Amino acid sequence: MKKKVLSVLLSLALTAGLSACGGSGSSDADTGSSDATQKTASEEEASEEETDSDEADSSGDVSVEEQVLMEWEGLKVTLTGIEINEYSNAPVAEFLVENDTSYGISLEVSALYVNGCYMEDSSYGLKTGDVPAGKKANQTLSLDASGLGVLPKLGIDTVGSFECQFTVRDSSADYYDDNSILYTSDIAEVRTSEYDSMDTSAISEGTELYNQNGVRIVAKDIASYAQTNYALYLYVENTTDMDIVMDSYDVTVNGFVPEGSGGLNAWSIPAGRYSADGLVIFYDSTVPDEASLGGITDIEFGIKIYDESSWTYGYTDDGLLADTGMMTFTPQS
Repeated sequence: MKKKVLSVLLSLALTAGLSACGGSGSSDADTGSSDATQKTASEEEASEEETDSDEADSSGDVSVEEQVLMEWEGLKVTLTGIEINEYSNAPVAEFLVENDTSYGISLEVSALYVNGCYMEDSSYGLKTGDVPAGKKANQTLSLDASGLGVLPKLGIDTVGSFECQFTVRDSSADYYDDNSILYTSDIAEVRTSEYDSMDTSAISEGTELYNQNGVRIVAKDIASYAQTNYALYLYVENTTDMDIVMDSYDVTVNGFVPEGSGGLNAWSIPAGRYSADGLVIFYDSTVPDEASLGGITDIEFGIKIYDESSWTYGYTDDGLLADTGMMTFTPQS
């Protein structure tokens, strides 16, 4: 836009210079012509600004209204804006946390949904640390699994809405002790400026691997994940009336067992919701770098599906609802 404005100013300066070179004998008609030129330039500049505005709207610029997302016993969380992180290019929600209680708290996002999609990885995106009694803090939350580039891989080009559930902990207690939890909020929904044009159809597109027992699993694509591993991104739809947990087993790539550990690590999907995450596999000698992802001919794995309310960590089958058996994804060339 600066270049366009500069171009217009140079044009006006050139026009004025040519008029001066004509001497004092320039006519009223010349003056009228100059005024017309200036008017035309102004109209063109206004037109260009309108075009720029239209282009910005269509490019996926997102804004939100400032709003309170949670209030509890003197603790208040206010959404102040949404920005694009200049390093990760991921959308980031900005919060003001005000702690007017008499004790220190730690705040975390215990559930996050983007365009209705449950973002398991992003549940760790907002761990603010301590906010002492009577203090406030500005905090941010990546809406893209901490900036790992998950949203575009899932077909989410623009954030039309996001939903947050907050957990408040006593900062003086052991973080891993459930007794440190003081309060868990209701889910707060935020609708952005792009809500009316939000399209979620691309999230569920891909190769269907499983569709039984109220659970649908769709393989989307293989892509680099962080810097040390890669992932087969999966869409999972849970139409049951219970929260479920999924855990993978017997993962092989091109018939080889990966050298590093990987897979789905107790991936949970709430009842009646859908989610998308990666079956993560660490790079090793068989697939050493991102350029070699094109050499993957097949990924084979199974998934066990559990009722989260009765599932326990370990190798038991407590709460087992279904076993998909071995499934194979063959990338399209």
